[in-house]
Amino acid sequence: MIFQAKSIGIDIQHNRVRIAVVAQQGGKVRVLNLIEREIPEAPEQETRAVAASIIRQAFEENALDSDVCVACLPAAYSINRILKMPIKDAGKILKTLKFQMEPQVPYPVEQIISDFLTIRMAQDGAEVLAIAVAKEHISQRLDVLKMAGVDPQVLTLDALALADFFMDPFVFTRDKVTALLRRDEKTAFLGFFVGERLVGYRHFDALIPQEQLAKELRRSLLGFGASAGAQNEIGALCVAGSDAEDLQRLLQASFQDFPVRTVEFDAHAVLEIPLALRENTKDYQLAIALANVGLGASANAVNFRQEEYAPVPLLARLKPNIIFSFAIAAVALIAWFGSLLAQTRYQSIELESLNREMLQIFADSMPGVKSPEAAQQKIREEQDKFKLLRNYSSHYVSPLDVLAAVASSIPDQKNLTLNDFSVSEDVLRMTGEVDSFDKINVLQGRLEASPLLSEVKIDSATKADKGDKVNFRIRARVAHEPAVTVEAQAEAVK
Repeated sequence: MIFQAKSIGIDIQHNRVRIAVVAQQGGKVRVLNLIEREIPEAPEQETRAVAASIIRQAFEENALDSDVCVACLPAAYSINRILKMPIKDAGKILKTLKFQMEPQVPYPVEQIISDFLTIRMAQDGAEVLAIAVAKEHISQRLDVLKMAGVDPQVLTLDALALADFFMDPFVFTRDKVTALLRRDEKTAFLGFFVGERLVGYRHFDALIPQEQLAKELRRSLLGFGASAGAQNEIGALCVAGSDAEDLQRLLQASFQDFPVRTVEFDAHAVLEIPLALRENTKDYQLAIALANVGLGASANAVNFRQEEYAPVPLLARLKPNIIFSFAIAAVALIAWFGSLLAQTRYQSIELESLNREMLQIFADSMPGVKSPEAAQQKIREEQDKFKLLRNYSSHYVSPLDVLAAVASSIPDQKNLTLNDFSVSEDVLRMTGEVDSFDKINVLQGRLEASPLLSEVKIDSATKADKGDKVNFRIRARVAHEPAVTVEAQAEAVK
């Protein structure tokens, strides 16, 4: 699965809030959702609480969740200056920036938050566009979002976020400065760009007449051309907004040294917008631009969430949940360990009770026996006695009876000699001599017919070294049957 990073942009106005959700997946940026909620009129002291309630409701209804959330302040709240810094390291520049701006801002340095955009790097340092905002404005905006349960990771300026969507590559060149005038219903923003990099800006009251706006623009353009940061001449003035065409005609007549062109908010050049969401894209320009900043795609992004307004680190936000999880795990572990101890104790008690019952049974069945070991010894003694007695039982067959059975089975005693005869553990073993191999087979058959013998086998039959005799060895199993008389055996053989 391709990794997907999401970002939420929040555009808070006095009468409505607009939210855009975008995602970056596989190198493409796509708009996922556009949300708008009206903020009803309320007494001044309740305005922020009402706005926070509307934002929270929008987040809950749409189950909004993302990696980054971005909000903004109006560019009119900011002050910007071009500064030459004797250092190049971004971290060191940020630490000393507000002190460098101190002579040029109407606030004490402890009451501002500053950030910067790099204009150009040199061997002896860096030239930067320093931007400062009063902490009062930052605090008010973050308070509203905090009441809504939203903690934006980035707090930037509206005009800077929007600038990325007016970057016409055929107009915004790197060898000349391009001025961008964007006018909406409340403010007019004039930005100076070298390529896509913002190198300066100022804002005007949007309600002033167009003729007066043209005069203000002339002073601003001339003033920027004389500033330390303007090393390139102005190549074009681009106009955007609802009355862009009227302004373009008016300004073209006032400025003959460079062309005046109109540009439009081109969201499609930056990200993909589904057809179902394209109808009202114009109203969501700022929200979309802010969400785009959250993906790290903006060339002119600043962030005023610094110092005491720095966002809570992820670990700190997760810390309460982690502690709670560990507490639950500890309680579960203690409960399991307690249950294990109780179970072990119960089994020990049961085993002890069983042992007592066994001892009582032994005591009842075997008087005088005081332990299981003694009972086992008693049983072994009784078994040994039984082994001794069973030889004298009615099933015992004496060796004499076996010898009688063998003698009655010999067909011709004159031609057979028994050399060895033994009965041990119910097995008959005997050796002898006969005058032919056939008589050994006859003897085997007669022995098998005896009721006292079974499993008669000839272990060996070999010709003797001297004479015509044949040596044999026969083995048979003695059956546990009552002894029979010799006459009965002889009768059985016949």
